[in-house]
Amino acid sequence: MKNKILSSCLLGISSFFSFSAHADWDFTSLDWRGSYLFCVNEDNTYNWKWAKENPKFSMFHKKGTLESSRGIWVRGNLAFNKHAAPVLDVNHIFENVKEAGEFCTALVNECKSLDDSNKFSLVGVASYSIPYSSWGLVSVKYKSGEKVEVSGKEEDKLKTSSCQNWNYKEFPNEGGAYLTLGKIYK
Repeated sequence: MKNKILSSCLLGISSFFSFSAHADWDFTSLDWRGSYLFCVNEDNTYNWKWAKENPKFSMFHKKGTLESSRGIWVRGNLAFNKHAAPVLDVNHIFENVKEAGEFCTALVNECKSLDDSNKFSLVGVASYSIPYSSWGLVSVKYKSGEKVEVSGKEEDKLKTSSCQNWNYKEFPNEGGAYLTLGKIYK
């Protein structure tokens, strides 16, 4: 019985790793949690491309990205929005909606630079934290300016929004993370 359970666990782990498009895991840090940015054409959402590597972009946006030789790596964890769509919950809390929007706009501008048409203006993520076969939204968290009491302490209330994508073309919107490990955002 124990061998069957162990075999099932090992099979599950190997299946998890097979979802990845670019398997080069680095377990020396937690930066491996995240997904690669891809860009979607606003006129034809079946037309998409991976974002290109840009070390300057990753250096400027260290809060939410990591330099990678394979594209733009967005740091985050798998979560779900209120419609149960997979989102990458970016591993950073922005100070306000303006700062979160600037991060999303920077991702969009990277996508627009893929060609002269500027039509690749919608962003998504896939591979690693978001299974390669799924199109995940990029979700940002930001302080709303309101305070809430949590376990007897006053904390900043957080809100979420997704960056501009094929479902939500404006920012801020309702597409951000709603359910993530250990937390529900309302």
